This record gives sequence, C-alpha cells and structure tokens, in this order.
Amino acid sequence: FFFFLFFNRTIHLISMEEQPLLTQQGEPSIAHTKTRESGGLTKWLLISIFFAVFGGTFQFGYSTGVINSPQSVINETLSNCTLTPHCSSVSLNQWSLTVSMFAIGGLFGGLGSGRVIQSIGPRKMFLINNVVFVLASLMMGLAPNILTLVAGRFFVGVGSGVTTVVAPMYLSEISPVAIRGAVGTVSQLGITLGILVAQSLGINSVMGSIKLWRYLLAFPIVPALIQSTVVLLLPESPRWLYLTKSDKASAQQSFVRLRKTVEDVDYEMDQLLKESEAQESAESLSLWQAVSMRSLWLPLGIGIGLQASQQLSGINSIFYFSTNIFNKANVKNDDMATALLGVVNVIMTFVAIPLMDKAGRRVLLKIGLAGMAVSYALLTVAMHFSSTVKAMSYISVLAAMLVIVSFAIGPGAVPWLMAAEIFPASANSSGMSLCVAANWTFNFIVGISFQSLQQALGEYTFTPFIVICLLFYVFVQFMVPETKGKSIEQITREIAGKSM
Repeated sequence: FFFFLFFNRTIHLISMEEQPLLTQQGEPSIAHTKTRESGGLTKWLLISIFFAVFGGTFQFGYSTGVINSPQSVINETLSNCTLTPHCSSVSLNQWSLTVSMFAIGGLFGGLGSGRVIQSIGPRKMFLINNVVFVLASLMMGLAPNILTLVAGRFFVGVGSGVTTVVAPMYLSEISPVAIRGAVGTVSQLGITLGILVAQSLGINSVMGSIKLWRYLLAFPIVPALIQSTVVLLLPESPRWLYLTKSDKASAQQSFVRLRKTVEDVDYEMDQLLKESEAQESAESLSLWQAVSMRSLWLPLGIGIGLQASQQLSGINSIFYFSTNIFNKANVKNDDMATALLGVVNVIMTFVAIPLMDKAGRRVLLKIGLAGMAVSYALLTVAMHFSSTVKAMSYISVLAAMLVIVSFAIGPGAVPWLMAAEIFPASANSSGMSLCVAANWTFNFIVGISFQSLQQALGEYTFTPFIVICLLFYVFVQFMVPETKGKSIEQITREIAGKSM
C-alpha cells in the first residue's frame, strides 16, 4: 500500500516538472510542448504500472533475495533425517546449485517468452506466468528434500525470467516518452522492494526460522493471486495491438484510458502510424533471424553488454550471499545487516527515478560502475583487516551499502530500460528475449561460482569485480548511446545509422 502511494507521488512529481506554458516573452514554451505531446500521468496508467510491477518484477526481486538469510535453517531442516524423510546433508555444491538454479529457470523463461508475448499479448502472459509462480512456490514451501527445493527454484526462475521480459516491455509500451525513464525505474523499484521484503521476512526472528521458512518460500503465491484478479481489466499494450495485431481501434481505446487528452491520444496514434509505415514490410523476427540480421548486431551487442554489466559487476554476490560475507567479516547480526542492504537498495532506487530522465541513462551507468569499483576496493580492504581491526566489520557493511548505492543509480535500472528502447518493433520481443537470456546466463555464472571464488581468493574475493566494473565503464563510454527524451523510433533509427 505504501509502495503504491509513494510511487504515485514520485511519478506525479516527475510528470509535473514541466516548463511553463509561456516563456517570459509570452512565447509558447518548446519544452512544455514536447512534454504535452507525450502525455502525462493518469489513473489507469498508474494502476497498470502498479500491478505490472507488484505481480511482476517484485516477484523477481523477492525470489532473488529470499534464499539469502535462511540458508542455515533450510540446510538444518533438510539435513535432519528425523524430521525429513529421504534426506542427506546439504553440501556446498548443492546449496550453490539451489541458488543458481533460479538463473537457469530464468534463462528458459526469458528465451521462451518473447514469441508467446507476441502471440497473446502482455496481459495474458502475466496471467499464465502467475500459474507458474503458484506451482513453484508450493514446491519450495512443501519441499521434503534438497532436490525438490532445487526444482522449485528452477520453476520460480522460469516465472521470473518471463517477468523480466514482459514487465519492462509492457511498462515501456504504455508510458509516455516524458516519464518513460521514471516508469522504467519503477520496474527496478519492484525488484528492490521484493529483495527488501524477502530479506526482512528472512530475519531469524521473523520468518527465517525452522518453523516458518517454508511459508517464507511460498509467499510469492500472494502477489500472483492478487495480480491475477485484476490483470485482464488493465489496458492492453497499445503498441502490441497496433503493430503486432493491426488492431488500430483497440490500440486507440487503450490510449484513451492511458492518456489525459484527445490530443495526447492522437499524437500517440500518429507515432505508431509512423513506426508502422517504417516497418510495414518487416515481419516479427525469430531469435535466429534477429541474430542473423546485420543491422541488429549493434543494438544486440549494446543490449547484451548492458545485461553483462548488471550481472558480472557482481551485485548478486551481495544479494545471494551477503549474510555469509558479513559472517566471514566478523559482523554480528549478519541477517540484520543483510536487511539493511535491502533498505538502502530501495531508497536509492527512489533516488534514481527522477535522475533517469534528467541526468540521462549513459551518465548514470558510468557513475554507477565507477562507484561499484571503488566500493569493492573498500570492501576488500575491510575484509583483509577485519580479523585484526574491529572497526573493519562496520566498514565492510558500509562498503556493501556503497556497492548497492552505486548499482541502484546505474547498472540496476538502466539495462532493462534501455533493452526496451533500442530495438525496432519487428525485433522487440526477440531482442528482449536475447537480452534476458544473456542476463540470466551471467546471473547463473555469478551464482554458481561465487562460493568457490570465495574459497579460492578469501579476502580478495571482490578484486575480479573491480576489474570487470572498470572494463564495462569503458564499454559504456564508447559504445552506449544516450536515449533520454527520445522516442523508440528515434533511438532505433540512430542506432541503425551507426551500424551502417
């Protein structure tokens, strides 16, 4: 409820930050005209954003963070053969597989969802995906052994993979240009809130206990059922209706619900007409066709590179294993420190919302990657001296918080937003699916390898991530264009021009 009210107010403030109707000389304001052309915030737009995020990216975030704090009690329960039949001790490799199987499921969900969305539309995709979340949550909550838990993590990963395609796509396609960056960041806000809720509920004194951890893992049933009751009442994506289904009347009706004035609706329909004319000879591309088309290599390279910057920067080493990291850094109340990271993550996502359409996507990416490199260096120093200098345990928490701050500013929200902006309509679903598949692949690499990396490098575990963040800073500097304040048609045309 508070999430709903807060992002209502946040987006409203952003949408109201327009130039005056007239300049001091009495001339019409150009900036105001541009903002008015792209529409503003309406009741149905707000409601659609909320339920797309709450039943979508919130689920992804929750499933990312939920496995962190209760690791020890889950291991204890599933290793106790007096309580659980057909069990054995949970090994380090088995737990790494439990964590990373989420990413394998996400890879399948991300790759398989693009064509389905093109066929049935975002709303029905949300509805079908909720069935997956319910079944996966029941498997995890009722798991009698580690193998069933691993299977449940796979299927909740499938649902999360679908979410990472359908939610950003839907939000991008229903949002006016003037606040599309802010709305895209709200998608990331759903992830961070999901992580925070999971980490907070995972505290041992809340639900991270032997008696309650099963309810903790089954919680995604709640948002899935809530979204399912309302999703078909939401406006369908006008872009999907117009460009994929050639249903201009329904697209116009969606815009009527999503925009403030008749002029706004006419403007949006005109933009879709131009995009349709530019691509009327192009059919929706399959994954293989998208990869084979030379004109798409640059946007694919940018999209996949941005996904790599998000995952290989090591953020999920913090989200998946922060309790374990803090324990090795001699931090008392390590589960509370983990929940504190979730709070910082949410706060910084709110900070990033207005910045996205002011500072620009590219600038925020560079600031975020540089900040992560510096923060990892500080965390490495803190872990090195944690056994001899007591204050270093607090510095390690501070450094982890700074990693989260830097991530939320740039690599957290920007890659998903830009992935929905850089592809033409014919390649939008395939391009998004490839980006999502890349993201989940890199997610899996970090999840499956981090504990082994931790054993091999000890206190220097985060030095590889310092190098990786600096390399991606260079990538953004030379390869990534700015998309702030531009229509999707403008962005794809500019990228196409560079790739020629």
